Amino acid sequence: MPTKAANGGIGFNHRKISANLRATWTTRTYASTLAGVFDTYRYARLMCDLSAVYRMSDRYELTLSGRDLLSEPIKVYTGGPDLLNQVVNYGAVWTFGLRAKF
Repeated sequence: MPTKAANGGIGFNHRKISANLRATWTTRTYASTLAGVFDTYRYARLMCDLSAVYRMSDRYELTLSGRDLLSEPIKVYTGGPDLLNQVVNYGAVWTFGLRAKF
């Protein structure tokens, strides 16, 4: 079964601040064959990401990046959708930084 996906985003840029919010949705996805017998799939999933930059000067910027803001778990099932066998939740990942240009 082919994977289908949709994504989109919105951005904001004003003077020293810029920000982007993006979302990606995927349908159920074929993962692998378990022990050569059972097909495994991942459930449909929605992920949202955020990035922002504050330009302090021509040389310095503060950056912020957030991935998987909704902490959407990866759910894997074998055979049929009612046979859930694995749930992995990495949670949101945040990165802060200072960028300097030399």
